[in-house]
Amino acid sequence: AQNKVAEKKSEADKVKFTDILNVFKVNRAYLALCVHSICIVCGTTVASQAGTFMYSDVLGDIGMMSMASAMSSGVNIAILSITPFLAKKFELVKIIRTALLTGIVLFVGMFGLSMVTSISPFIYVIVVGLATGMLTLSTRMQWGLVGESIDYNEYLTGKRTEGSIDGTFSLTRRIGQTLSASLAVLMISWFGYVAHDPSVPMVQPYSAVLGIKLMCILIPAVIGMGSWLAFRFIWDINDEKRAAIAAWKAERAARAAQE
Repeated sequence: AQNKVAEKKSEADKVKFTDILNVFKVNRAYLALCVHSICIVCGTTVASQAGTFMYSDVLGDIGMMSMASAMSSGVNIAILSITPFLAKKFELVKIIRTALLTGIVLFVGMFGLSMVTSISPFIYVIVVGLATGMLTLSTRMQWGLVGESIDYNEYLTGKRTEGSIDGTFSLTRRIGQTLSASLAVLMISWFGYVAHDPSVPMVQPYSAVLGIKLMCILIPAVIGMGSWLAFRFIWDINDEKRAAIAAWKAERAARAAQE
C-alpha cells in the first residue's frame, strides 16, 4: 500500500514546463507574489543606484551615506524583531499592504517636500530610511506567502511543484534586479547628469537634480504602489480558501492512510 501511495505521489509531482506556465494562469496568489517581487526589487535597486548622486549632488553631504546605511540596518533589525509578533495577530497580506502604504506615503511626502524646499540631510536619512524599511518589510514576510501559494497550487492542480515555484520566484527577483540596475544607469544619463568626483561638490543642472529626486524618492513610491495593487487585486487567497485547502489536505491524508 505504501508503494502505491509513493507511486501516485511520484506521478503527481512530475513537473513539465507547461506546468510551470500553468501556475501563472491558475494561481493568482503566486502571480501576485511575482509582480510584487519585480516591483520591490526594481524600486529599491533604482534608488540604491542613485543614492550616491543624491547625497553628493542634491544633499551636498556624501558623508551622510554611512549614517543612512546604519539607519537602514537599524530599521531592518527592528522590523525583524517585531515581525513574529505581528504575524501571530494579523494576516501576512494585510501587514504587507499596510507597510507598503506607509512607505509610499512617506516617500511621496518627502518628494513633495523636496520640491518646495531644501531637504536637511538628517531628515532625509530618517524619513527615507523608514520608508525603505516599510517597503522591504514585504520581502521579509513574503516567504510565508510563497509557502501558502505552493499549497494553493497543489490544491488547484494536484501537483506540488515546490522546487519549480521557488526557482521561478527567485528568477523574477533576478530579472527585476538586472532590469532596474540597467535602467538606473540609463536614467541618470537621460536627465543630463554631469559626471564628476562625488567627493568634490558640483552644481548639477536642474534636470539632473530632479531626475535624482525621482529615482531616489518618487520611483520607489510608484513601484511600491504596483506591489500594493498586486496584493490588493491579484492575490486571491482568503480565509474561505484556506479552510478549503486545509479540508482537502486532511481528506487526502485520510484517503492515503486507508490505502
